[in-house]
Amino acid sequence: MFKKYFIRLILFSLLLILIGCAGTVIKMPKSMPDIVSAYKSVVVQGNCAGMWKSGVQVKAGDYVIIMAKGEVDVWPARYPEHVYKPERILFYRLGKVPTPAHRYYGYYGFKAWANDHLYLGIIDGPMDLYGEPLRPKNYNDNKGYFVVDIIVWQKEDIVRIADFLEELRRNDPKNKELENLAQSHKYRKEYLLAEEKAKKDTEKTQKVTVALKEKRIPEDKEAEKEKQVSGVSDKKVQEEIKRTEKPDTDKKEKPTVIPEGAKPDVSPIKKPVKPPVKPKDTSPPKITVRSPEIGKEIKVSAKTSRITVLGKTTDESGVAEVVVNEEIAKLDEEGNFAANVLLKVGENEIYVIAVDIYQNQATQSFKIYREGEKIAAPPIVAPSFEIKGKYYALIIGINDYKYIQKLEIAKKDAIAVEKLLREMYGFETRLLMDATRLTILNAINDFRKKIKEEDSFIIYYAGHGDYDKVADKAYWLPADAERDNPANWIMADDITTNIKRMASNHVLIISDSCYSGTFVRRVVTDLSSPKSEREGFIKRMLEKTSRTLMSSGGNEPVADSGGSGHSVFAEALLKGLREIDEKLFTADELFYGIIRERVIGKADQTPQYNNIRNSGHEGGDFVFIKR
Repeated sequence: MFKKYFIRLILFSLLLILIGCAGTVIKMPKSMPDIVSAYKSVVVQGNCAGMWKSGVQVKAGDYVIIMAKGEVDVWPARYPEHVYKPERILFYRLGKVPTPAHRYYGYYGFKAWANDHLYLGIIDGPMDLYGEPLRPKNYNDNKGYFVVDIIVWQKEDIVRIADFLEELRRNDPKNKELENLAQSHKYRKEYLLAEEKAKKDTEKTQKVTVALKEKRIPEDKEAEKEKQVSGVSDKKVQEEIKRTEKPDTDKKEKPTVIPEGAKPDVSPIKKPVKPPVKPKDTSPPKITVRSPEIGKEIKVSAKTSRITVLGKTTDESGVAEVVVNEEIAKLDEEGNFAANVLLKVGENEIYVIAVDIYQNQATQSFKIYREGEKIAAPPIVAPSFEIKGKYYALIIGINDYKYIQKLEIAKKDAIAVEKLLREMYGFETRLLMDATRLTILNAINDFRKKIKEEDSFIIYYAGHGDYDKVADKAYWLPADAERDNPANWIMADDITTNIKRMASNHVLIISDSCYSGTFVRRVVTDLSSPKSEREGFIKRMLEKTSRTLMSSGGNEPVADSGGSGHSVFAEALLKGLREIDEKLFTADELFYGIIRERVIGKADQTPQYNNIRNSGHEGGDFVFIKR
């Protein structure tokens, strides 16, 4: 029991050390406002696939602030433009509900729409509706992390929140993340105070109008009485005039004379119309990209490393900020924006994000393809000597094991290698899928019978391997192999014996399997000899017998994935065979020039290329010829 709790204590201490070393985004005071219900600082690792439960529970109506700092490299040490800040790839969601509940992180708080847990995540590839990655393996080699501070307020009191953040900013003036967050809430505070002031001014005007109206009512009544009295007197005067005057039909009608002392009619003051209360804006801004022209394929020249994105964004409440691929765009009063964006060679995805003062956010994306510069390849010079003989290849791929763990992409690798050797290099091939021990050995024996001295032969194997430490023996495991019964295993010595008996001068085994290292001698070959006189070098390699093995690793397990649909080793092999510049080249040049560096850079395995022990190797090398 004591041991159990001691281990937990150690793990908890390590977690505290990790968070402590990473630091927090802000320096929270000992005494926080009474409406703060929760504060927590967590670390989100870049290699963490999927949404991560932060441990913070919120209630509907809570106001949540997220502050983050750090960098995550989603393609370590290869492409600087793939190092991202939190604004670009950090996002969050409440509970386990589908989109649009998962949203990108920005310098704005949000009002919780449900009683649930807060989840955090990093985007590195396509996601489903819940924000979960469709390609979790993309995250395996990511480097870096984000430190994320979470403050939960009991209500959306923007004035108090803005004052609190401003106080924190004054105490930590160099904190850029805090400065941006405080500035955004300062804008919201100023807008709300201006809105309240306008409302109070309107109410004050209405009160003054009502008071003036009430004051004028007695005066209006008195004026009405005087008007009535004046009207009676006027009638008597008119009757007296008619009695004394002679009738005159031609006389024009005279205008009515208003007696002296009569007051004009005064109309009552109309009550002002109360302005309607404007509801809070919940609609996101509208984004229009004017340049470059989207809607069709966009290509730019190889020398264009930057492009200016121009557009306009509109919103009834006003746009606060526009961000284009992590660059804060210039923004004028009419919503026109401009931003310069760096482009890598190849496909670039451009994101335009617009946010209004109520934190409503809109996103628009499009793609730009930057062409690569054309580099003239050196001319391919055909050798002056004739290369005789045919090229054969036996390709083996095993996924569906009967008694041991199945593999995922060995057959896919084998199919791709077979097609490339046949179409690009003119090999006569035979493809074995999920083959048994007997099928594999019979196929090797069939090739041994028909291969002649001037012919060249490759065996490619992708499947399980095993290693007996006591006997120092390596094995291939066919589809019918059993874990604890080596009866159907293929020993390296069986392969060596078969190729030693072959008439062919050049045999190459390519093994994408665990524990392939014991097939070869534990010495460094001399195949990487100087190649200053290339034609003479190729000729020497062809004249001497070669029995060599190219393996995906030494005596350690190797990865069954990690190469964009192929194993890391198979991807490097295929890429090397497609892209190598020379028309004629040796297996040694292919391995040390391309394959070795690519495999070591992506996986914890060390590929090898060496001569096979006890096989009749005499210092030559396998020579590939592009057809």
